[in-house]
Amino acid sequence: MSSLMYFLASGKYKRLRGTEKYLEVLRDRIQQSQETLGQQRVEWAEQGVVGKFMHFRKYDYDQFGLKEFLDERGLLPAVSIVKWQDLSDDEQKSLGEISSSIRKVMKFVPNAELRTKKEEIEEHKKKICNLALDDLVWRWKEIKVDHKSLSKQWEWIRYNSTADLCNPDRYKEYGAVISMQTEPHLDAANAFKCLGRDAFMKYCKVQDDLVIQYGLKGYYLLKEVRKFRTLADIQRRYYLMELHEESRVRDMLGNKLRRYSALSQLETN
Repeated sequence: MSSLMYFLASGKYKRLRGTEKYLEVLRDRIQQSQETLGQQRVEWAEQGVVGKFMHFRKYDYDQFGLKEFLDERGLLPAVSIVKWQDLSDDEQKSLGEISSSIRKVMKFVPNAELRTKKEEIEEHKKKICNLALDDLVWRWKEIKVDHKSLSKQWEWIRYNSTADLCNPDRYKEYGAVISMQTEPHLDAANAFKCLGRDAFMKYCKVQDDLVIQYGLKGYYLLKEVRKFRTLADIQRRYYLMELHEESRVRDMLGNKLRRYSALSQLETN
């Protein structure tokens, strides 16, 4: 029995999709309870979980103006990416041979029996409706661990089931097995050269982090690029995660700030 057949026949796939829905329900209940408490951050040390509200600025960008500004300085390919899926067949061919970076991957479309039904979600809501906040967090943590394990197994199967892609009919009772290709990473400088300026301007997506880095290196003043954005909204989002995940995010942010600081010091020296 193949890994895919076992995952489907054993009920693991149905459990994977069910845990996704149950985590959403629990997250919403925990968020509502935390809002009632009026606390921006709550840590459940025993469960190793933290819930917090964070605010983010949302900007509207003058994309054309920003791209023109960067292109005039010869920096547009250096701070942009181009996605393979956005290009036409002819444009993809113009980039040359890149097949070495493309992999086959499986897409699975489940039939009705493997999908989580509305009745199942409602039953889950009934089971947790009278739970205390601490117990809701325990339940979220338990399902999170199960979901993480199932997700890792499923991702491995998706990328390592090329033999199953040759015989998709054997899985018809569970759903449709479809062969797809991963999107290759494109070299922006090569894409600019092959597509030409106008097409590259059309498809490229400017990366904020790279724009900041090049500004700190002294290629332009950051205030010059900030004029191409307008504050549209300040959004409030809720995050529920394990404490080690929060620590990892904090470390990543700290590393980014240290990198920015090092770049700005290089410019001043």
